[in-house]
Amino acid sequence: MFLLKTQRGALLKGATAAIASIEGATSTIEFLPTAMLIRVLHPTQNIFAVLKTNAAGFYHYSCSRAYFVDLNIQDFFYILNSASDDDIVTISGHDPTTKILFKFENRVKITISDKMVKLAAGPAFFILRKELSTIFSFPNHTEIPSPTFSSFLSLSHSRLQHIRFPTFYSTSLQKKFSVDKRSIFPVGDITEVIPDEEADVAVLEEPEHLTWYHHGKRWKTKFRWVVGVVHTNYLEYVRREKNAMHANLLKHVNSWVISIYCHKVIRLSAATQDLRRSVICNVHGVNPQFLEIGKKKKEQLENGNPAFTKGAYYIGKMVWNKGYKELLQLLRDHQKQLSGLEVDLYGSGEDSEEVKQAADNFDLAVRVHPGRDHADPLFHDYKLFLNPSTTDVLCTTTAEALAMGKLVVCANHPSNEFFKQFPNTHVYNDGDGFVAAIKKALAEEPVPVTAEQMHQLSWEAATERFLTAAELDSTPAASTAPTVPPKKFDSMLFNTKRKVEDASAFIHYAASGFESTRKVFGAIPRSLHPSEEQCQELGWPSTTGR
Repeated sequence: MFLLKTQRGALLKGATAAIASIEGATSTIEFLPTAMLIRVLHPTQNIFAVLKTNAAGFYHYSCSRAYFVDLNIQDFFYILNSASDDDIVTISGHDPTTKILFKFENRVKITISDKMVKLAAGPAFFILRKELSTIFSFPNHTEIPSPTFSSFLSLSHSRLQHIRFPTFYSTSLQKKFSVDKRSIFPVGDITEVIPDEEADVAVLEEPEHLTWYHHGKRWKTKFRWVVGVVHTNYLEYVRREKNAMHANLLKHVNSWVISIYCHKVIRLSAATQDLRRSVICNVHGVNPQFLEIGKKKKEQLENGNPAFTKGAYYIGKMVWNKGYKELLQLLRDHQKQLSGLEVDLYGSGEDSEEVKQAADNFDLAVRVHPGRDHADPLFHDYKLFLNPSTTDVLCTTTAEALAMGKLVVCANHPSNEFFKQFPNTHVYNDGDGFVAAIKKALAEEPVPVTAEQMHQLSWEAATERFLTAAELDSTPAASTAPTVPPKKFDSMLFNTKRKVEDASAFIHYAASGFESTRKVFGAIPRSLHPSEEQCQELGWPSTTGR
């Protein structure tokens, strides 16, 4: 369990006020044996903030292990704000963590509990995400206090009847930020803290990223079934930022490590590299708030009221490789044909000033604004979303725009294949097609989004697709381990392939076990094992002597 107490509510309110002011960001709260951590990530404004409050800063602090709480930071602060500055504030949780108790002495006792989802029996299910570097486990007949996973797992009982999700708990994966790669990489071996008896199914989001420098127990040995979900077109980024030779090398490395560590691979679109044992399937959905906006817009259109009073816009992290280069190039080359068009660009990033300078040289009205959350009311009345990016694997903002009932103009590219099924999507092949698509979109009203189309964009539909693509919807994971083919020749071939794969896994394990080798291949220095401070924070065994 965990319990923390402060003698004055003002202290905790003051500590969280600034970080709670970042609207539209995703947040996680971790109660660790030595500190409380609040992490905030804003995907479009390029913000990643961490608030650490050490145990010594509380009047009383006790925590038996690491707890992950999926509670929005704004909601957390809203509840704290109910306490007066002089109230004694106590926050506690027990095993299993199905609710958090907020106690304000001399005022009011508040108990909050998110919508619960009860699931049936089957194997334990682990999800490892590169972005938050957190692993989640759901054992037996559990009520899950997480809105994210409630929507991710809110399926019919028949689809989940063979899957067991045990008592909710999580283990944070230590990580470091790589400046040159502008990304987070894991530190140490997360498999060490996962009980063998519960290591049934693992989902590795961005498996290549998570396994490039992995040094520890092989995922396919630790778990009975490992599914990799490929999100990012790393080859395109490397091709643009370095050269084709680096991209070709990375292609072979990705194929190698993924084949070693994954039984099954799901690629969000054909924009990713082809991989063994892979299928193409969009297993992403949109936040329900975008669907609610779409429903309101549909009602306005059906009632004959104006639903969209603004023109065209684009939103995304403001770096050239996120579509800004293609968009500004197209607008510059076709300024005469698009005379009168006004475009608003929203985003923050390292290339913001360059994008702003480039936009100032246009005859067209191209306005550049700081990043905002896509669900902000500011965007509700825009009619047309432009997305010329060809580096995305599957553009989340395109899905969100369609969910809100908008028209979309995007490139005829593998990353947009899923969106072609929607009547409000207009694709183009070249500059002339881009002009024609924009003119057509501006001259028409969006088609009201149907209930079935809404469902296709939802997390419920995405989860159904995931279970099918991962081969988890019909056969228990216990039976997914490969069996030796009956024929003698096939059996010999099977054994040979397995020996080759085992040898490859050993080579990767050996090569990733030395700091010098890891550094040559781009790993972050001193990332082989977590530091003593990191181990103490999470209550992990000491790495001294390794």
